[in-house]
Amino acid sequence: LHDVDALARVVAAGPSSADDRRACRARFERLRAAYRTRPELFDPDTIARLRTLAVDLDAIAPTSAGLTPREVLRATFGYAEFRVGQEAIIEAVLTGTDCIGVMPTGAGKSLTYQIPARILGGTTLVVSPLIALMKDQVDALPELGIRATFINTSLAPDERRERVPALR
Repeated sequence: LHDVDALARVVAAGPSSADDRRACRARFERLRAAYRTRPELFDPDTIARLRTLAVDLDAIAPTSAGLTPREVLRATFGYAEFRVGQEAIIEAVLTGTDCIGVMPTGAGKSLTYQIPARILGGTTLVVSPLIALMKDQVDALPELGIRATFINTSLAPDERRERVPALR
């Protein structure tokens, strides 16, 4: 119960940095894991509070509006410098210029859409033929405070149908 109170206080104050958001998510995931292993320790009121906290945590997005791509690169992703070609692609996207980026595996293509998405806000749709990459990206983004999902043929039809309205 103490952990739930502490998390509620931090979430109510609004975590101010990417590290604070990651710590909140990690604390929430520890509570979720504790519930899975020892549900008898959680009364109905605590469960209701945790559900509310889950919604509140999802609503907390890093404030990237007004930041430069380099600031987002450092604050959200922890990198000091862009790799070759990344910054030019990001600037093109931010200015609304048509752009195609062809980069080899490992060159950092993901940041070329993740950084503009953080700055511009709203929903970003990424089309990728690589199912494994989709899963890796979606698994990593919540740790950065970024809500993400994927829709592809690896999901059961019911799961795909549930995810589409969630995007809206």
